[in-house]
Amino acid sequence: MQSLNTLDLKIQALLQKRKDLEQKETQLLLKTIRPILGDNFSPALIAAIIKETWSSSSKETQERWLKASIPFQSSSKKSKQNDKNSAKDSKNEKTNP
Repeated sequence: MQSLNTLDLKIQALLQKRKDLEQKETQLLLKTIRPILGDNFSPALIAAIIKETWSSSSKETQERWLKASIPFQSSSKKSKQNDKNSAKDSKNEKTNP
């Protein structure tokens, strides 16, 4: 029974961590888009632009955009890696006071 409770706690912690990472990615995206749109900025406008632009673009254009997104993805991955390192440091602090 103890191991099931431990697993449940770990699952909850991982789900919370996932939620936190998604929020960080969202904040990075909004920080990137806000200066481009200026006073017209709104989440609904962003969604409309992306939906219409993506669906009306060619496969080649979509592929070009995906390749161009690598720097954004890399910074997001760096953020995730930093979080992993922080978690390891916290774990080491708990086991090695």
